[in-house]
Amino acid sequence: LNDAKVVCRMLGFPGALDSTVKSQYIWFHYQHDYKPEVAAFSNFQCTGTEKTILECPYNPNAICSTSRLAGVRCLTTRLVDGPNEHSGRVEVYNVNHNLYGSHSVFGQRWGTLCDSQWTIQDASVVCRSLGYNFNGTSSQALTSYGPGTGAIWFYDIRCTNIELDMLECSYQRNYGNSFQPSCNHNMDVGVTCAAPILRLQGTAYHSNGRLEVWMNNMWGSVCNEYFTIQAANVVCRQIGFEKALDITPGGYFGQSTGPIHMSNVMCTGNETTISDCAFSVTHTCDHNQDVGIYCQDIRLSSGNETTISDCAFSVTHTCDHNQDVGIYCQDIRLSSGSDTEGILEVNENSAWGTLCYRDFNNFTATAACTQLQLGLPVLYRSMSLTVNPLYYFLGYCRSSLTRVSHCVTSYNHDVDSCYTTFLKCSNLRLSDGDDRFSGRVEVLYNG
Repeated sequence: LNDAKVVCRMLGFPGALDSTVKSQYIWFHYQHDYKPEVAAFSNFQCTGTEKTILECPYNPNAICSTSRLAGVRCLTTRLVDGPNEHSGRVEVYNVNHNLYGSHSVFGQRWGTLCDSQWTIQDASVVCRSLGYNFNGTSSQALTSYGPGTGAIWFYDIRCTNIELDMLECSYQRNYGNSFQPSCNHNMDVGVTCAAPILRLQGTAYHSNGRLEVWMNNMWGSVCNEYFTIQAANVVCRQIGFEKALDITPGGYFGQSTGPIHMSNVMCTGNETTISDCAFSVTHTCDHNQDVGIYCQDIRLSSGNETTISDCAFSVTHTCDHNQDVGIYCQDIRLSSGSDTEGILEVNENSAWGTLCYRDFNNFTATAACTQLQLGLPVLYRSMSLTVNPLYYFLGYCRSSLTRVSHCVTSYNHDVDSCYTTFLKCSNLRLSDGDDRFSGRVEVLYNG
């Protein structure tokens, strides 16, 4: 990633989002002179502070297959005209500039954002993409950092707060200044990100990397002497994660080129910030001992969220499609009763309807009680004619392991033939046994 940062800065971008080992971009072969291998530079070892890629150590005489040509994804957001590096007017690089033809603005590629529909989620993506935290209170629009000039590229930006860069959010293109007359430079968006104190460097991910701290107006690393998982927990909580997973060997995420600000860090794990821990600013460490941290970037949600995007989740992973999750939603319920008894209803095609008693049997009753995570059926019987305009008929369920909805064969027949099904299940059940006749005894109490 340090190599990619140097390349992106050479091209006028503030930093890099990612680098590729095998090229993800199209390799054009002109005049039919395709060759499977080309002469190339290789083995770059940049620190990330160089002005050009040729200042980095590299091998100038490599022969490299075209499938291994390096690619980079540069950061396309920057803050300008602010009092410091973590605040200012937001500008984005219009990667589709050449598509705009006559709508381009004097060849300009960097442009501002209109504050139409601007939210805290949008501001958070900006701050995180630049390596800062967002303090949640200072999404500033209008003329906070002065009006920009030239193009206003986007408006009605809608981020979900999981994006790595602004251009991954949904938005409306403004095509320069032509198609959204309500936007003007007095509506240019600005943000104030939280002043940086800690950061994890050396990877494309926010949850792991080399630990660096901001001291004496400089970023510097932390020596791994006496650094424990308790100290890592404090760091991870401070940057927004729940806890740490691991500490890496010194230099695992690359070596810093700045000072080493801290050594002998000793935390109990209960501190709010790493500066609350005991530490020393004098040391005999070198950058081979720069500490790295893996923070836990997933957690269990409460289940009370309205949408899955309200839950905590990670956009980084080591999964493949063999691990794609599948879900069975609860598609039966007991209504007009209690937790263990009532009128049995089934959900088909997102609509709840009455399950008619005709062809209801002990297999179906057992399947329903099991599906509701209750004990065995105590009672089932027919009741009055249904008043529900939607109702379902059963086929013959031949197994108590079947989902009840799988037995439904038809719906909305003659209403006179549909009697509701009353079902009562036991509030005792056996769990985790070899069969339904053995296991741990559990009781349903107060819901």
